Amino acid sequence: MFGEEPACAYPEAQLSLFDAGQGTPVLEEESSVFSTLVEEIKQKAEQRRNAQKTHSVSQKRTCKIPDHIERRETVIYPENFDADKMVRIGEDVTERLMLEPSKFWVERTIRPVYKIPQTQESLSSKIVQAHPKQGILPGCMADESLLSQIIIDKFLYHIPEY
Repeated sequence: MFGEEPACAYPEAQLSLFDAGQGTPVLEEESSVFSTLVEEIKQKAEQRRNAQKTHSVSQKRTCKIPDHIERRETVIYPENFDADKMVRIGEDVTERLMLEPSKFWVERTIRPVYKIPQTQESLSSKIVQAHPKQGILPGCMADESLLSQIIIDKFLYHIPEY
């Protein structure tokens, strides 16, 4: 009982060390399955790429702040701004969700883009714009007032973040 070798239930499962062509049919099956999987993955990746191309590039964030929330605007002009010498050609608008006690509002920071008209001596026009105001977290739409309220609510009042 103790000295006996157990009989193998599947003798074909045991591979020989000296037969070089023994696993070839299995490898061919695996390679065909592998190639079909690779093709499926490539097709799915192409579908994802095509789906991403349909979305507009200008849409930076996936969620928008609702329109019914009050908006307050702040306009930041570039240094040495002179409205008589510059031509407004556009603007960038950044919206951040703000908080007053028990009241949300949105601060809109508008940074006009100006072009200084070309003179006879210059070969190109100069475009100027004010630098954006940096938030506490880059890319976050929440202002410091809202983030501090969330932290206070979480740690002082044990309210969850969401």
